Amino acid sequence: MIASISVVIPTYNRAHTIARCLRSVVQQTLPPMEVIVVDDCSSDNTVSMVQGLGYPSVRVVVLEQNSGAQAARNRGIREAHGEWIAFQDSDDEWIKNKLEIQYHYNLTNGLNVSYTNAWIHKDQSRWLYDMPDYSMDTYKCLLAKYGPMFPSLLVRRQCLVEIGFLDECVPSYQEWDTSIRLARRNNFGFINQPLFVYHLHQGETISKDVAREALGVSYIAQKHREEIVRVAGAAVYRRHCLDIAERFRRAGNPARERAFLKDSVRFQEGFARRCAERLLLLYCPLFRMYLEQGESFPRLWARMIVKTKMFIARIIGRYEDHNP
Repeated sequence: MIASISVVIPTYNRAHTIARCLRSVVQQTLPPMEVIVVDDCSSDNTVSMVQGLGYPSVRVVVLEQNSGAQAARNRGIREAHGEWIAFQDSDDEWIKNKLEIQYHYNLTNGLNVSYTNAWIHKDQSRWLYDMPDYSMDTYKCLLAKYGPMFPSLLVRRQCLVEIGFLDECVPSYQEWDTSIRLARRNNFGFINQPLFVYHLHQGETISKDVAREALGVSYIAQKHREEIVRVAGAAVYRRHCLDIAERFRRAGNPARERAFLKDSVRFQEGFARRCAERLLLLYCPLFRMYLEQGESFPRLWARMIVKTKMFIARIIGRYEDHNP
């Protein structure tokens, strides 16, 4: 039996991993009807490597210019003939019965979207990813927390058409944005079995680029800000802002860090103490050290130097004036 599933694999300079990836796809116990590898103008021999494998169900589409993973996925979705779309990344691999389990799970439960758990693999070690279960109140959960990874998703193609395909402007955390948009129309099913292997390896990836990671999370949080506040609550958006501020701090971008700290203040109810605590954690290493050692917040507040007090008071006063 061959299922009406099209597998879409974006790739860029993955000649050293693409064979392993494709082997895990074409050797599924429930084979897909087609596998579409979309090459994003690789400068290595990725394309010839795929063609040399000689898999009849695999075809290669080469983009005219380097356009990013989301554009590559969109091209694959448009080229697809299957009723279902399964995404795979060119450096990861599926467990051999992944499609069989997930396809029958979707049909049995009347679902348009499902995702699975995963293994994390690094060097000679492997451990469970422990993916959260978003099957209850999926939309609200995904507005509050990051979404499932692309290789875990099995989605009806029509659902991707209905959301206008994937947003090609998302710098990173692209699966989170895609999941939020799908969840607005569809509840997700969750299979708590590790059905794919996420490989941690050396080299440049989006998830290892701290600055790009911060840009991706901030883009998505701002894009969905109204829905986050409306559905999940202002406290959730504040939490996103503080997380993003910390990411920009690690990326060495103090201007964006301060911007998101200020944005968190706008949505803070009784925010003075919590905002002050966060600012101190970011700007006063001594305060951070004492807090991590278990010192209580009131005693730490008493230790605060006058200059930091005045700085925080100015920020809070400014935003209280504009947000009574």
